[in-house]
Amino acid sequence: MALKERKSAKELLSQTGRKACPFEQQYSHCSKPKCTFSHQNKTGGHKYNNGDIATAIVRMWKWTKERNEGFGFAKTSDGVEFFMHSSKLKFDGRDLIQGATVKFEVRMNEKQGKHDEAINVILN
Repeated sequence: MALKERKSAKELLSQTGRKACPFEQQYSHCSKPKCTFSHQNKTGGHKYNNGDIATAIVRMWKWTKERNEGFGFAKTSDGVEFFMHSSKLKFDGRDLIQGATVKFEVRMNEKQGKHDEAINVILN
């Protein structure tokens, strides 16, 4: 199987009509990009910035009794997913269930291929 080369920001802009996301990077063993642009608006910029307040529905939540902590993902109505960790909740994470509505502050994640984070999370 031939390895795909990384596309430059210029190539991505010409092919997609959008600016390249700073998190864009292709795996060396497949053509699936780490960043799918799902967190970007049509102009290529991020829909949310640091400090923005967002409301989302919990898509997945896992609580581990052994470690007494949890993590999961919440998805906004416009399709953007955010990572949540129990240390960033303003309530007991044991009470959180899939489908619950939460409100939080956005923190951008600078690591490549990682979701932006939800901090100061409260039940809505």
